Amino acid sequence: MNAPLSEKKYQAIKLYNSGFISLTDIKAMFRILSVVTDEPYSTKTEQEDVLRTEYLLGKIERLAMTRDAAKQIAILRFSRPTPPMNRAEAISAFVTRFEGARTWERFGPLIARSGRKSEPRPGSSKGKIAKTRYIGFDKANRYFEELFLALEQLLASSEKQKATLVAQKSAIVKATTRVTAQRSE
Repeated sequence: MNAPLSEKKYQAIKLYNSGFISLTDIKAMFRILSVVTDEPYSTKTEQEDVLRTEYLLGKIERLAMTRDAAKQIAILRFSRPTPPMNRAEAISAFVTRFEGARTWERFGPLIARSGRKSEPRPGSSKGKIAKTRYIGFDKANRYFEELFLALEQLLASSEKQKATLVAQKSAIVKATTRVTAQRSE
Protein backbone atom coordinates (compact mmCIF):
# COMPACT_ATOMS: atom_id res chain seq x y z
CA MET A 1 0.00 0.00 0.00
CA ASN A 2 1.31 3.42 -0.87
CA ALA A 3 0.68 6.25 1.59
CA PRO A 4 1.07 9.95 0.84
CA LEU A 5 4.56 11.36 1.38
CA SER A 6 3.40 13.65 4.20
CA GLU A 7 2.06 10.65 6.15
CA LYS A 8 5.32 8.77 5.60
CA LYS A 9 7.38 11.74 6.81
CA TYR A 10 5.13 12.15 9.87
CA GLN A 11 5.54 8.49 10.80
CA ALA A 12 9.31 8.54 10.28
CA ILE A 13 9.83 11.62 12.47
CA LYS A 14 7.43 10.39 15.14
CA LEU A 15 9.05 6.93 15.28
CA TYR A 16 12.56 8.39 15.38
CA ASN A 17 11.73 10.81 18.21
CA SER A 18 9.54 8.48 20.29
CA GLY A 19 10.98 6.97 23.42
CA PHE A 20 8.69 3.94 23.13
CA ILE A 21 10.28 2.32 20.10
CA SER A 22 14.02 1.82 19.73
CA LEU A 23 15.67 1.98 16.33
CA THR A 24 16.31 -1.75 16.53
CA ASP A 25 12.63 -2.38 15.95
CA ILE A 26 12.66 -3.61 12.36
CA LYS A 27 9.23 -2.31 11.43
CA ALA A 28 10.11 1.19 12.61
CA MET A 29 13.51 1.01 10.91
CA PHE A 30 11.86 -0.05 7.65
CA ARG A 31 9.50 2.92 7.74
CA ILE A 32 12.21 5.43 8.63
CA LEU A 33 14.58 4.12 5.96
CA SER A 34 11.93 4.08 3.27
CA VAL A 35 11.35 7.78 3.91
CA VAL A 36 15.00 8.88 3.99
CA THR A 37 15.92 6.82 0.93
CA ASP A 38 13.08 8.33 -1.10
CA GLU A 39 13.48 10.88 -3.88
CA PRO A 40 13.75 14.24 -2.05
CA TYR A 41 16.51 12.97 0.26
CA SER A 42 18.47 10.64 -2.07
CA THR A 43 19.52 10.86 -5.68
CA LYS A 44 18.62 8.22 -8.21
CA THR A 45 22.26 7.17 -8.71
CA GLU A 46 22.75 6.64 -4.97
CA GLN A 47 19.64 4.49 -4.83
CA GLU A 48 20.82 2.48 -7.84
CA ASP A 49 24.23 1.93 -6.18
CA VAL A 50 22.55 0.40 -3.12
CA LEU A 51 20.31 -1.82 -5.25
CA ARG A 52 23.34 -2.85 -7.33
CA THR A 53 25.12 -3.90 -4.14
CA GLU A 54 22.07 -5.95 -3.16
CA TYR A 55 22.09 -7.61 -6.58
CA LEU A 56 25.82 -8.43 -6.41
CA LEU A 57 25.54 -9.83 -2.87
CA GLY A 58 22.65 -12.00 -4.08
CA LYS A 59 24.80 -13.14 -7.01
CA ILE A 60 27.54 -14.27 -4.63
CA GLU A 61 24.96 -16.02 -2.47
CA ARG A 62 23.52 -17.81 -5.51
CA LEU A 63 26.99 -18.92 -6.62
CA ALA A 64 27.69 -20.48 -3.24
CA MET A 65 24.26 -22.11 -2.97
CA THR A 66 23.57 -25.80 -3.46
CA ARG A 67 20.96 -26.90 -5.96
CA ASP A 68 18.55 -28.05 -3.23
CA ALA A 69 18.83 -24.74 -1.38
CA ALA A 70 18.15 -22.86 -4.62
CA LYS A 71 15.05 -24.99 -5.23
CA GLN A 72 13.74 -24.25 -1.72
CA ILE A 73 14.24 -20.51 -2.17
CA ALA A 74 12.50 -20.60 -5.56
CA ILE A 75 9.56 -22.51 -4.09
CA LEU A 76 9.24 -20.00 -1.25
CA ARG A 77 9.53 -17.01 -3.59
CA PHE A 78 6.83 -18.23 -5.96
CA SER A 79 4.47 -19.60 -3.30
CA ARG A 80 3.80 -16.30 -1.53
CA PRO A 81 2.94 -13.30 -3.65
CA THR A 82 4.40 -10.01 -2.51
CA PRO A 83 3.05 -6.61 -3.45
CA PRO A 84 5.33 -4.51 -5.66
CA MET A 85 7.84 -2.21 -3.96
CA ASN A 86 9.11 1.16 -5.00
CA ARG A 87 12.85 1.84 -5.02
CA ALA A 88 12.95 3.32 -1.49
CA GLU A 89 11.05 0.38 0.00
CA ALA A 90 13.35 -2.07 -1.80
CA ILE A 91 16.41 -0.36 -0.30
CA SER A 92 14.96 -0.32 3.20
CA ALA A 93 13.91 -3.99 2.89
CA PHE A 94 17.48 -4.85 1.85
CA VAL A 95 19.08 -2.93 4.71
CA THR A 96 16.69 -4.05 7.47
CA ARG A 97 15.82 -7.51 6.06
CA PHE A 98 12.20 -6.71 6.91
CA GLU A 99 9.85 -9.24 5.30
CA GLY A 100 6.58 -8.28 6.96
CA ALA A 101 3.61 -6.43 5.57
CA ARG A 102 4.60 -3.09 4.06
CA THR A 103 1.58 -1.10 5.10
CA TRP A 104 1.63 2.43 6.43
CA GLU A 105 -1.11 1.94 9.01
CA ARG A 106 -0.25 3.57 12.31
CA PHE A 107 0.86 1.41 15.23
CA GLY A 108 2.29 1.86 18.74
CA PRO A 109 3.28 5.48 19.44
CA LEU A 110 1.82 6.59 16.12
CA ILE A 111 -1.71 6.07 17.43
CA ALA A 112 -3.01 9.13 19.27
CA ARG A 113 -3.90 8.55 22.90
CA SER A 114 -6.97 10.77 22.64
CA GLY A 115 -8.50 8.56 19.97
CA ARG A 116 -8.43 11.11 17.15
CA LYS A 117 -5.92 10.89 14.32
CA SER A 118 -3.24 13.59 14.19
CA GLU A 119 -3.04 14.63 10.58
CA PRO A 120 0.41 15.61 9.27
CA ARG A 121 0.65 19.36 8.66
CA PRO A 122 2.13 20.58 5.37
CA GLY A 123 5.73 21.73 5.78
CA SER A 124 6.08 20.44 9.34
CA SER A 125 8.95 18.10 8.39
CA LYS A 126 11.00 20.82 6.70
CA GLY A 127 14.51 20.86 8.17
CA LYS A 128 13.93 17.74 10.30
CA ILE A 129 15.02 15.18 7.71
CA ALA A 130 18.47 15.71 6.24
CA LYS A 131 19.86 14.46 2.93
CA THR A 132 20.88 10.81 3.22
CA ARG A 133 24.58 9.99 2.89
CA TYR A 134 25.60 6.76 1.16
CA ILE A 135 29.18 5.76 1.95
CA GLY A 136 31.14 3.00 0.22
CA PHE A 137 28.52 1.47 -2.08
CA ASP A 138 30.22 2.56 -5.30
CA LYS A 139 33.60 1.25 -4.14
CA ALA A 140 32.07 -2.05 -2.96
CA ASN A 141 30.34 -2.49 -6.31
CA ARG A 142 33.66 -2.01 -8.13
CA TYR A 143 35.31 -4.63 -5.90
CA PHE A 144 32.45 -7.08 -6.53
CA GLU A 145 32.77 -6.55 -10.29
CA GLU A 146 36.52 -7.22 -10.06
CA LEU A 147 35.80 -10.35 -8.03
CA PHE A 148 33.40 -11.70 -10.66
CA LEU A 149 35.85 -10.87 -13.45
CA ALA A 150 38.62 -12.71 -11.58
CA LEU A 151 36.35 -15.72 -11.07
CA GLU A 152 35.53 -15.82 -14.77
CA GLN A 153 39.25 -15.62 -15.64
CA LEU A 154 39.97 -18.38 -13.15
CA LEU A 155 37.34 -20.66 -14.65
CA ALA A 156 38.60 -20.03 -18.18
CA SER A 157 42.30 -20.52 -17.41
CA SER A 158 44.36 -23.70 -17.48
CA GLU A 159 45.63 -25.49 -14.39
CA LYS A 160 49.08 -23.88 -14.60
CA GLN A 161 47.65 -20.37 -14.90
CA LYS A 162 45.21 -20.87 -12.02
CA ALA A 163 47.94 -20.97 -9.37
CA THR A 164 49.50 -17.72 -10.55
CA LEU A 165 46.10 -16.00 -10.88
CA VAL A 166 45.10 -17.00 -7.35
CA ALA A 167 48.41 -15.73 -5.96
CA GLN A 168 48.09 -12.40 -7.80
CA LYS A 169 44.49 -11.79 -6.76
CA SER A 170 45.08 -12.74 -3.13
CA ALA A 171 48.01 -10.30 -2.98
CA ILE A 172 45.75 -7.55 -4.32
CA VAL A 173 43.07 -8.34 -1.75
CA LYS A 174 45.60 -8.30 1.09
CA ALA A 175 47.01 -4.97 -0.06
CA THR A 176 43.66 -3.19 -0.56
CA THR A 177 41.55 -4.55 2.29
CA ARG A 178 41.35 -2.59 5.51
CA VAL A 179 38.74 -3.12 8.19
CA THR A 180 38.10 -0.43 10.79
CA ALA A 181 35.40 0.12 13.34
CA GLN A 182 34.28 3.37 14.88
CA ARG A 183 32.08 3.87 17.85
CA SER A 184 29.57 6.64 17.35
CA GLU A 185 28.39 8.53 20.38
